[in-house]
Amino acid sequence: YRSRWCDSRVDEFVVQLSSNVVVLVTVEGCNTEGPLGTILAILIPLVAVLIIGIVVMYIFLKPKTRDNRNAPKDPTRPICVLFTDIQASTTLWGEIPEEMSEALDVHHAVIRKLIQKHKCYEVKTIGDCFMIATADPAAGLTLALAIQDVLFDYDWGTPAFEEVYRFQTQDESPEYEYSQVWAGLRVRVGVHYGPAQIMFDESVLGYDYYGTVVNAASRIESVAHGGQVVVSKDVFDAIDATKLGYQYMSKPLGAEQLRGLPKEIELIQVAPARFANRIFPPLRLDKAAPAEEDDDIESQHSGSTVAVGSYPGTLEKEVILHPLVKKGEMSSDAAISLAYNVYYSLVAVMCMTKGEERKKILKDFCKKWHVPFDQNDKKLLSKITLKIMSSVVTLSSQGNPKYAILSQIRADGSRRSLGTAQSTRSYK
Repeated sequence: YRSRWCDSRVDEFVVQLSSNVVVLVTVEGCNTEGPLGTILAILIPLVAVLIIGIVVMYIFLKPKTRDNRNAPKDPTRPICVLFTDIQASTTLWGEIPEEMSEALDVHHAVIRKLIQKHKCYEVKTIGDCFMIATADPAAGLTLALAIQDVLFDYDWGTPAFEEVYRFQTQDESPEYEYSQVWAGLRVRVGVHYGPAQIMFDESVLGYDYYGTVVNAASRIESVAHGGQVVVSKDVFDAIDATKLGYQYMSKPLGAEQLRGLPKEIELIQVAPARFANRIFPPLRLDKAAPAEEDDDIESQHSGSTVAVGSYPGTLEKEVILHPLVKKGEMSSDAAISLAYNVYYSLVAVMCMTKGEERKKILKDFCKKWHVPFDQNDKKLLSKITLKIMSSVVTLSSQGNPKYAILSQIRADGSRRSLGTAQSTRSYK
């Protein structure tokens, strides 16, 4: 510190807390002449520093808190639970990591802002999945619809997401029609309403919820598609839809027995009215759990040029029956993990090309791995994957890295596609 005597009888003490934080303490009417003045000149800045130190410690060391105002807290009342998840996030991270990194920040910011706007409660995030709760089912349904609206209206600044999604769904609709209902990240939302067990978690200073309502909401989300909102009839029964204040359309999907739930649940597809023309395949009822990836490259149209996808769930069943597992050369878990790596490497190569060029690459892969080529075979990539797995194990037994073949897959596809004029983005 430093002190100086001013003609106006004002003492100023400059306290430097850090390289860019300086505090000026001013004491009026303090005469620093004589012994008492000298003592005051020393004590005043010391006291000022002590006070400032206490304030700084309080700011930085005070207990962290959460805003729990909108959290459902009454255990006697039912709650509305929402789960959200991004379609094909694994593929997106593999194909367009830079765009996906920025998009994930946007995704989180949008959903959190809407949670606050509609007075709902963010329970937790698991990867890119949100768990949300509210005591008001109308608020929950409005939030689900708003998520679709706001994500669609956001300027993503790149066509990369559409390229991946259009390939996955084999959507060949005209660009004008497509752009009216699809843009950017596709998020699926599942919503259920019912009684829950409410607990306050001291470790995160927030509320958490347990019971069938949570499990059901999670299962409902897992069977939906990106851009689709699926709710239980319990949600509709709990609100006055005429007073929702949101223009929407609904479509009954029937009663379904979802894994781990005691009884069937009647499901309803809901969408903002502007997205009435969004077309979805049947519910993904073969999905075992919400955390499983992903939608893969399922064909939505019977007339698609090259239908190469199959659900990983189907692939998993085939891998377990593979000779490598039966011979004991690999455990079933290791085989499934390896199959996913190979499968998504193939998907990455396919996403680089379109039309005839993609078909040509597929033919080359089929020839190399001795798989009959059939452009309408939805399990074509799965069949190639199973063939490749044997070679991977053979390579590892010769001292090569187990996954060396994966880089070869990408290199094969890259060499064929990088020179293609139709390719719209570089391979990453």
